[in-house]
Amino acid sequence: MNVVFDFDGTLAKSTLYHKIGWQGVLRELNISEKMDVLLPYEPGLKERFDSYRRLKAGFFKFPSIKQKLFSYFESKDEDQVVKNIMDLKEALTIKAILDESMHDAMTNLSPNVFQSISMIKNKKWKLGIVSSTRATIISAFLLQCG
Repeated sequence: MNVVFDFDGTLAKSTLYHKIGWQGVLRELNISEKMDVLLPYEPGLKERFDSYRRLKAGFFKFPSIKQKLFSYFESKDEDQVVKNIMDLKEALTIKAILDESMHDAMTNLSPNVFQSISMIKNKKWKLGIVSSTRATIISAFLLQCG
């Protein structure tokens, strides 16, 4: 038998770390706008908070921020700059996870995760994780939780 879990919200509550990553991006890029201004809430949103389309639309709608991004990343290629923003956010999210104590990181796991995974392993079932979160962020979280 195969068992597949979604990561965010099922195995773990990782929103806090994503928020810390985004706050770090704004600090690093010296952007004073709030994330909810750059990427406002959309009812019925089917895309991730940090989708390329939303980043491009949100960050580039302000000429001053657009210029700041071009200067910081030394590129005027919007697609490349969005990729660079995502890479920076990924690095800062991973740092936030790895800076957390194991105990605090584990408080963000869903109840009974270890028992469930242990049962699956004992039955020799195959276990998988699916997510729109980058694999490096998931791996850092799982590593930090032991």
